[in-house]
Amino acid sequence: MSIRENNPDKSAPRPASCATEAIPKTRLAGPKTRLAGTIGVLALQGGFGLHLKTLEQLGCGSREVRNPGDLESVTGLIIPGGESTTVGKLLVSSGLDKAIIARHASGGLAVFGTCMGAIIIAKRIENADQFTLGLLDATLRRNSY
Repeated sequence: MSIRENNPDKSAPRPASCATEAIPKTRLAGPKTRLAGTIGVLALQGGFGLHLKTLEQLGCGSREVRNPGDLESVTGLIIPGGESTTVGKLLVSSGLDKAIIARHASGGLAVFGTCMGAIIIAKRIENADQFTLGLLDATLRRNSY
C-alpha cells in the first residue's frame, strides 16, 4: 500500500522522495536541483535491512556499503543501529572509517546515523572510551535512559 492509498485526502501531495530539492549547508531552502545518486546503508552489522527496505519503499536508489569501494557510488550514507564497539572495529579494519571521513570532509557525502549510528558519527561520547568518526558536533551518552 502506498502512502497516498493510505491517505483519505487523495489531493494531498505525496511525501518527497530522495529526488528532492538540494539544501545547501548555509540555507534552509536551496536551488531547484535534483540530488543525483544512491543512498548507501552501512551493512557491517545491525539494522541495515530495514533501512534498505524503507528507502526502496520511498523510491530511492539504495545499496549496501561494506567496503570503501562501495562509497564511490553513493551520495549519502545511513549508519543504522547495531553494536557500536563491533561496528567501530569493523570500520577501522575495513578502511571505511578513513573513507567516510574523507568523503564527508570533501562535501561529497551526507551522513545520517540512527541509534548506534548517531554514536558512531558523534564527536564525543560522554561515558565511554569509544571509537567515533567525529562528524557530528555533539556529545552523546551510550546506554543512557
